[in-house]
Amino acid sequence: MDKKTLQKPSRGIEDFCYRRSTRKTTTVLKKERETDILWKIQHTEENEKDLLIEEFPEKGRGIRATKNYDKNDFVCEYKGEIISMKEAHKRENQYALDPTIGSYMYFFIWKGRHYCVDATKDSPFKGRLINHSYLNPNLRTHVVQDAKGKPHLCLFALRSIKPHDELLYDYGDHSAESIAGNPWILTS
Repeated sequence: MDKKTLQKPSRGIEDFCYRRSTRKTTTVLKKERETDILWKIQHTEENEKDLLIEEFPEKGRGIRATKNYDKNDFVCEYKGEIISMKEAHKRENQYALDPTIGSYMYFFIWKGRHYCVDATKDSPFKGRLINHSYLNPNLRTHVVQDAKGKPHLCLFALRSIKPHDELLYDYGDHSAESIAGNPWILTS
């Protein structure tokens, strides 16, 4: 027999079956994460059930986790009224006149504009009660935009958080005035 008769017939492309990947693209995963975060923002009550209000001797009220959070997990929104800078400074001066009122104002810049979330008014939202830590924060803030273009100031895990861990983020205010009024800032 010659070599030509011993050769196996060549296979055409139609003889092979294809396996389609079920893996999701980075774009799809990112979109799913954004959708999940927006759902959690809209369903604050459901999302915040895993956050426990507790009294801390030096700091007053604060928040502890009741479940595990992985690095970069959404924890909660710092929820309050979004106001203009002019209104924020007016309210800040009013709040300073009454020592029984704490100030729960968060100033931030987003897309080149200045914003303030005023969460001073007591509410059931727990993000406003998360305490400061300069030395050991386990949360970071990040602005998330909803479908209407409204910014939401959200808190995400900087690292793994275990049940019973106090939730903390760096307020960013390290002024002498703030430290004088809250000496625990230097040790937390």
